[in-house]
Amino acid sequence: MDGDVYSYKNLLYISSPYFRDLLSSDNVSLNQLTLNHSREAVLQTLSYMIFGVFESPEIVNPDLIPQMLKCAKQFQLRMTQFDDDIGRVLIFQLFKVANMPFAISFEKNMNNLDEVIKILALTHQQQAYYQVKRMCIAAIVEKHYRRFIKEYNSDAVGEKLDMYERLASAVVPSLSPVHRIESIRRGASACQRILHFKEFLNQ
Repeated sequence: MDGDVYSYKNLLYISSPYFRDLLSSDNVSLNQLTLNHSREAVLQTLSYMIFGVFESPEIVNPDLIPQMLKCAKQFQLRMTQFDDDIGRVLIFQLFKVANMPFAISFEKNMNNLDEVIKILALTHQQQAYYQVKRMCIAAIVEKHYRRFIKEYNSDAVGEKLDMYERLASAVVPSLSPVHRIESIRRGASACQRILHFKEFLNQ
């Protein structure tokens, strides 16, 4: 609870079973409602509930998304669809750089290790968005492996140490992102080329 959010009653009524039941009650004259969620989480969820899109695509935040999910559950939204659409936004965040063509923005964001790590840590914390997690791990193995092991390890300090510890932890250690990155890298290093294709010109 960190601010006020204003909305029209009729929009709330037609967009959510929770508000429909609340506003239909004969015993309630509702002019305001206190919600135990952050203002940003409520804004994002209300925007999605009413307009079908998030108020801002910048939702890559390990604290914000859990609050949005709780807010959506309270508003009785379709949770599977809501969760899937958050996953799509996270994929979009991997691709997006403002005012850039898609191919260039994809390459630039995938080349931003810190951004990839941030999104990977969020997916691991939520134990969800597995397609996004696979994309992040693949990007680290393919593009950033040397920098990753140099900067994100048990000897790191500050935020990078915190991120490493998050990514190294799991109920089953072999399922942690750090272990997956290492095992995929070892597997790729052991691969040998068994097929070779040549381009033949038509005679």
